[in-house]
This record gives sequence, structure tokens and C-alpha cells, in this order.
Amino acid sequence: MSPVGHNVSDENALGRIKYIHSVSKSAKVRFNFESNPYTGLFAEKSCIGIMRASSATPPTTSNTAPGIGVKIFRDKVPSANFMAMWSLFGQDNDINFFSHYFSNHVDALPRFMTGGAWLQLKALIAKFQGYDDKVNMVGLSDLAKYKSDGTSESSPKAPFAIVLKPNPNLKQMCQNAPLEGENFGCFSKIAKGTLLYNIYYVDGPVKKSDVTPSTLKKLGTMTSDSEFVSSKFMDETVQFRHVFWADEVKALGKEEWNNSLDGAFMKEDGASKWE
Repeated sequence: MSPVGHNVSDENALGRIKYIHSVSKSAKVRFNFESNPYTGLFAEKSCIGIMRASSATPPTTSNTAPGIGVKIFRDKVPSANFMAMWSLFGQDNDINFFSHYFSNHVDALPRFMTGGAWLQLKALIAKFQGYDDKVNMVGLSDLAKYKSDGTSESSPKAPFAIVLKPNPNLKQMCQNAPLEGENFGCFSKIAKGTLLYNIYYVDGPVKKSDVTPSTLKKLGTMTSDSEFVSSKFMDETVQFRHVFWADEVKALGKEEWNNSLDGAFMKEDGASKWE
């Protein structure tokens, strides 16, 4: 599992195969960030990247598992990457990619399911847990380490979590759009310049019982900067590097975050808490 988080490249390690999120639609995207206390790309007013939209397992009318991989470009240093989903185990009887909030912390609680795809996903999660026990938490420090021009940050600062709220107009437009093979429907209708998500941040661990209207703070927006396309190169070659949680707390000097991550907290953490 090490290359998933430690292969410093925009291309997958030689021989690596995507067993989940295998087929996608991708587009160039623009981030516009508002004032916030973080460093690196978070401190930029605007930056450019690519978004890869896919389902963790082959989507069906009974279950889809939508998620995104994001890569933001920088000069002279590796790109910054993060992933976000609603749930590792998907959404039942819903084929709309934009139905739910996404977060870099996702619901990883197992559910009773059948079928080969789910068995493969559960096996992969079990293997992942052997390397990083916080399988449902992807770090954001990658974005905080360098500015767009490649300038290094001596003390990187990043939020504990981000939450992506889909554009309600896009959610409505994609309602009941039929699946296109292993891709979600309606991506072919999304024009350049479409607001995809409003983005919010959570500064540190917050129990569900302690959430207030002010807990989520506005971070910015993500807008399409091209049309969405299918790409064999994006599906097989391009890597979206995963920041393991152990690497995250070390990079940010936030070991105290782990003091809150007991079983009760982890059970309620994820995008559903904010939705």
C-alpha cells in the first residue's frame, strides 16, 4: 500500500492497477479560496487542477459509490492531491452523482452487502487497514506544503476536514440521469464555468453533538474549467496520491487530533454529519 501515499509522481507506480474507482469522467477545475488561516494553496485566491469523478465499484441502479480525486498544479514541485466521497460503501437506489455532500473523511462502517464487487471492496479496505488504521480519513497537508509558485511553507497549516456541498442546480439537473456504462449520467451536460461545489472547512475534531451552525466555515468554491471527458490515460495512468493519516498528523504537528478519534467519534465522522 505504500506507493498509494508515497509515490511522488503524477503517474501510478509501475504495475499498479486501480481496483476501485476504475472508470471516470474528468475535467479541468478552478478553485477560488476565501480568506482562511491555512497555508500553501489554501492561501491562494485562485488555483487550477483536475477533478476525476468515479464510482468506487461499478455503479448499478441499486447502489453507486460516487467520489472524486483532485489534483491541483504547482510550479517546480509535485502537484497536490486529495480525495473526497460520501461513503466508501455508497448510496442505495440513487444514481445521482451530486445527491450528497462529500468530505475527505467518509463513512467507512461496513454494511451487510452481497456481490463480488463488494467483497473486493471489503478485502481492499481490510488490506488498507493493515497499513493505516484510519482508512476513512485522507489528509489535506499536501495542499498546505507549497504555494502555486512552488514556494515551500516552513510551518504548513491545513484544516482537519473539508466538506463539499454540491450546487443545488446541478443536483437537480442530474436527478435520474441514466448511467452511461460505468460512468454517471449528466456529466456530458456540465458546461465549462459551472459551479460544482461550495467548499467548507472544519478546523479540528468536532463531535456530532457539539456541531453548531458556525462549525462549518466557508473555504471557497470549485468550478468546472472545461467540459468533462472520458480518458483511458486518467483511468489507468494518472495517480491521485493519498495522504495517510499518520503522515498527516506528523506533517502538521497535530498529534493531539488523534486524542479525539475514539470509536464513538469515528462512528459519526464523515460527510453525513455535516449534511
